[in-house]
Amino acid sequence: MNRQQPSFSEFDANGDKQITEEEFNALRKERVQERTKEGRASQNMNQVSAFAAYDKNKDGVLSEEEFAAHQRYANPDNKNAEKQMNKNSNNNSGDNSK
Repeated sequence: MNRQQPSFSEFDANGDKQITEEEFNALRKERVQERTKEGRASQNMNQVSAFAAYDKNKDGVLSEEEFAAHQRYANPDNKNAEKQMNKNSNNNSGDNSK
């Protein structure tokens, strides 16, 4: 069964280009509730990586790079994380206003 993994932007509820632990946990909780309503078992949820496993630099937020790196590691056959990161990088490459 091929399940669609959530994208970075789905986790980034406020659109600030970083994912807080609260945003991370809120989407995970929502997904579990949706699966339960659909009658699908939440298999392996205890094996799903926690926020700390994504936050490699331990700064309390996830960057797109940290998120994509973990998605590649956890789902080596899923190329969506890298495609999304590349798409976002291309969209931001001309922004020198900061």
